[in-house]
Amino acid sequence: MIQYIFLSIIPFIYGYELLQHYIPTSFTKEFYVDNSLKDCSNEVADYINEFNIHRVIISSSTGSTIPVLQNNINTISVSYANDYNLGWTKLYGSNETDIIINHNLLKTKNTLHNVILHEVIHSLGLNHTTDYGVQNYTIFLDSDNNIIEDRRKIYLSLDDIRGLRYIKQNLKCGK
Repeated sequence: MIQYIFLSIIPFIYGYELLQHYIPTSFTKEFYVDNSLKDCSNEVADYINEFNIHRVIISSSTGSTIPVLQNNINTISVSYANDYNLGWTKLYGSNETDIIINHNLLKTKNTLHNVILHEVIHSLGLNHTTDYGVQNYTIFLDSDNNIIEDRRKIYLSLDDIRGLRYIKQNLKCGK
């Protein structure tokens, strides 16, 4: 009897975490994207939009998009710095997010897709998690610090989807 009670509780346990101090104010997010990231960003946006939870729109920029801090424009751009930051998201209280992708990822189709998906989900309000899913994604490097290409593209886990639905249903943001 106790085992049945325990098993009935499991579906209510969630691993997703919301980003602190960042609450999306809209469920539509438009990004101006560096031309070299346009195809992959469109693929990620189309995939996220299939869930009808949040809407992601990709707009082309002219040439290279350089994020300007707190200008109320969301961007996905390429960094040509030679550092170990391969992908990151800058969040601002104005609901602006600037996603920066390291140029070394341009050579890795699946890994690039996975990083852009991970960072866009940050822009929608989810933090890292310890559970399986997009927000627990890791890039692997070889002994020379070269990116090891992923064999597959990752997709949203049930936990990621629950987190995005929680944001939409419970934070009562505008459409």
